Amino acid sequence: MAQLVRKEILLTAEDAAALERFARELGVSESTVVQQSLRALLADEGAMQRALDLRHLFALAEHYATVVKPSQDGAQPRWTRDELYERIYRPVAG
Repeated sequence: MAQLVRKEILLTAEDAAALERFARELGVSESTVVQQSLRALLADEGAMQRALDLRHLFALAEHYATVVKPSQDGAQPRWTRDELYERIYRPVAG
């Protein structure tokens, strides 16, 4: 049997209730649910890349929100789609 290490984690009340309910439905301990969930996440090699891609998308959206401001007077934007791509997407996309 593998050596067990005690960890303390913080959950929202909703997450704690969901963990408790899920463990009860499966007939296992909450620790077992956490252990098996972590193993499944680590076994899914694409999961980490998807999480990183999502963080990248959020960073891009935040960057976009700080660079492009809507016109206050209703005038047409002073940039083209290609200029916007070069100015915003390319630096973040690498």
